[in-house]
Amino acid sequence: MNLRLVIATSAFVVTSCTAFSKASQGGPGAGLTFSTVEYKELAGVDSNLLSLDVYAKGEGDEERPVVIWVHGGAWCLGDKTNSIERKRDLFLEQDWVLVSVNYRLSPGPLQFRERRSPDRVKYPDHNNDVADAVAWVYRNIEAYGGDKSRIALVGHSAGAHLVSLTGTKPDLLESRGVPFSALQGVATIDTDAYDVRADVEEGISMMLNAFGTDAALNDDASPLFHAKRAKALKLELPDFFMGKRGTKRRTRKMEAFAGELKAAEARVVEFDGDQYSHSGINKSIGKEGDQGITPALIQFLKSVF
Repeated sequence: MNLRLVIATSAFVVTSCTAFSKASQGGPGAGLTFSTVEYKELAGVDSNLLSLDVYAKGEGDEERPVVIWVHGGAWCLGDKTNSIERKRDLFLEQDWVLVSVNYRLSPGPLQFRERRSPDRVKYPDHNNDVADAVAWVYRNIEAYGGDKSRIALVGHSAGAHLVSLTGTKPDLLESRGVPFSALQGVATIDTDAYDVRADVEEGISMMLNAFGTDAALNDDASPLFHAKRAKALKLELPDFFMGKRGTKRRTRKMEAFAGELKAAEARVVEFDGDQYSHSGINKSIGKEGDQGITPALIQFLKSVF
């Protein structure tokens, strides 16, 4: 694989969801290192969408745990730099390595012509990119002081779906030569996208946009489906942290997934985030004075590391 460094700049990243997301520099302070790496190349795809940022302290004698952050944005917008500064400071303060990843984005729900195109970006493209990013981390993170046997995935919204699927569908990593056991924990923060097939059949536009209407693929994209299979197959799943908030209907979906994880004998830590908005729970991670999601998430990650 041709790995090349690319320069991180302050810019507006125009997504195919007909929206802007501001990509801030997010560079580290003194004594910290910051690298942007293209984790794979695909013809015709913007290299930024296939890149990741590594934030680490200076070299040390011991390898550090690795937190991989996956951004949200309805699978059609967002960037690895969005709301990253507080997370960077929080995780580096714990002496962990932070990796923030990008992935290909689906065209937005309003772009009907693109949405119908058979070759548009949709499942499994997003998850394949995340899995390839994890594989890059597994093979290369030691050069940044990271421990490839202690990896945790953290995601918000659509990113929470992506990490949940990665944490319940072992072949995503194992097909890339990454042992499933290297994944120590998964933190899924404020999503209800656990049963993709049900959401597609309900006609939710962003789900139709990102996943299409193939029932078998919709099942394959559903963390709930794989959590149920894990029990039957007696798979050993990583520990899960679930940041839950929202309507009763929304939290019921979250609780259904938590129930299947527990039935598969996975350890599940549930956090009630009703004091936050959907964007607020994400932006509060690492916020000074936050007494909710920040200490709960750190306690969970310490326990798995």
